[in-house]
Amino acid sequence: MSGVPSYPWEEGDVVYASALNAAIASAGKGEKGDAGAPGAAGPPGAAGAPGPAGPAGAPGGGVASVATSGAGISGGPITTSGVLTVSWNGPAVNALGSNLSAAGGTLQVIGAPPPTAASITGTLAYSQLPSEVQSLPVVFGFSGKPTTGAVINAPMAMAVTIPAALAGTVVYDTTKATASAAFTVNKISGGSTTALGTVTVTSTSNTSCTLAGAGGSLAIGDVLQIVAPTADATLSDVGITILCART
Repeated sequence: MSGVPSYPWEEGDVVYASALNAAIASAGKGEKGDAGAPGAAGPPGAAGAPGPAGPAGAPGGGVASVATSGAGISGGPITTSGVLTVSWNGPAVNALGSNLSAAGGTLQVIGAPPPTAASITGTLAYSQLPSEVQSLPVVFGFSGKPTTGAVINAPMAMAVTIPAALAGTVVYDTTKATASAAFTVNKISGGSTTALGTVTVTSTSNTSCTLAGAGGSLAIGDVLQIVAPTADATLSDVGITILCART
């Protein structure tokens, strides 16, 4: 309505009902002001329910523990990483695939073969050769019935070792013994006699015997000796072979 004063009114304005109603309707609708500073954060809410479990992960890798022991093996124990070293007939070689770590993997141990004779440039000791090459059989033979205290001497032209319990020693007799007969094995060195063991020929068979003794080493020039026991009633034509090892 033209000529009607608008709110807010001034003194002396004539106010109509329509203008009053419009003013009441618009009461509190002022212009938007600037936003105030944010209020302080409220207390945390209650924890929510746990979520669903995730998918299972892949199996873990790695090596928990590798314990190494024994002659020719070094590098252990290995718990997380490292190199396992294996010695094979002399020089040490790294085991193939032996770099162990938490990532896992396969441990494969492959030893290097012994060197061929053509590749050897130095001098080998007998201890480095196969046992068949190291072996040296020394044979003692008694013709007929061995008399009490009969002696056979075998001077050594090379250094040898007699194994403990005279291991490898064998016997044969044409006529078996009536009772067990113990032959004594000695070493004579520098005029002194040392007992190395005994070979007891038994009556069980033509090849039966029992062996005993600590064995020992003989240098070049030493004597390996066998002494017969008290003569047996029937034992005759006895052969005794002592298996020595060259050193």
